[in-house]
Amino acid sequence: MMTGMIRRRGIGLLWHRLHLLVAAWRLHARAERLAAGASWEETRSRLLSTRFLPTGSSPTDAAWAATWAVRVGRRLLGRRDTCLLRALVAGTLVADRPDVTVRVGVHRPWSTGDLLDAHAWLTVAGRAVGVDRDRDRVVFEEVAALRLERVG
Repeated sequence: MMTGMIRRRGIGLLWHRLHLLVAAWRLHARAERLAAGASWEETRSRLLSTRFLPTGSSPTDAAWAATWAVRVGRRLLGRRDTCLLRALVAGTLVADRPDVTVRVGVHRPWSTGDLLDAHAWLTVAGRAVGVDRDRDRVVFEEVAALRLERVG
């Protein structure tokens, strides 16, 4: 068990996951508006200042909630669904833990010539979290990292 994790069972677990989903939905809307033109620092400070975020969430649960919120937002409201939005939302949900970082990497596929492929992913304590965790560290060369830390 990781430090800071809270063991939940039954109704407590159900309530926590519902809280995660609602928080992820709110964060996705905020992150999408910020992604339109805000700097990294402004995006980070605005997301981390969101009130009433759950604490003690597992990184796996946060990644699941972020993926759900972003994909449902795309289907129902036509919102954007990008790896950067998913990583920012999941990272904000677990930013009460130490060493939470959103990483951005690039890769030049040999078949596309001059085009670059970019990807963003979340790491917690140096380990990738989420859907593409095996692919992220191998294929993409990291070019940026954004540390997330919620205070209070």
